[in-house]
Amino acid sequence: MIKQFITIVMLTLIAVTGVSAQIDDLVTVYKGEVKILQMESEVDRVAVGSGDLLSTSLLDNGQLLLLAEAEGETNVHIWYSNGKERDFKVQIASSDNNRIVTELRALLAELEGVKVRQVGEKIFLTGSYNSAEK
Repeated sequence: MIKQFITIVMLTLIAVTGVSAQIDDLVTVYKGEVKILQMESEVDRVAVGSGDLLSTSLLDNGQLLLLAEAEGETNVHIWYSNGKERDFKVQIASSDNNRIVTELRALLAELEGVKVRQVGEKIFLTGSYNSAEK
């Protein structure tokens, strides 16, 4: 039981999320995250300011896939087939600790005596759990 629980927690922590979104002037992603952006029209080409931070691919359905490689900030420039152009900034954070804390709290809600705390960038599980009681 406890081994299964630990496996679930670990898988939750390393999961990569694919999310479809519209382009804003600022797109925030987390290192290792995949985000799919809906384009307003057909894209001719894409340029990334810092290719070591962010990789992009145009999908067959016209969407733009972003893959956050490393923490930092870069710009993306898009040339559309209709002659229009678009710039947006991408911020890449090391991890989405708020989401991780929320998910851990949901997973651990039924385990009395175990608490999830966040201190800065670190996440702590505190307390004690006796598996023989459950």
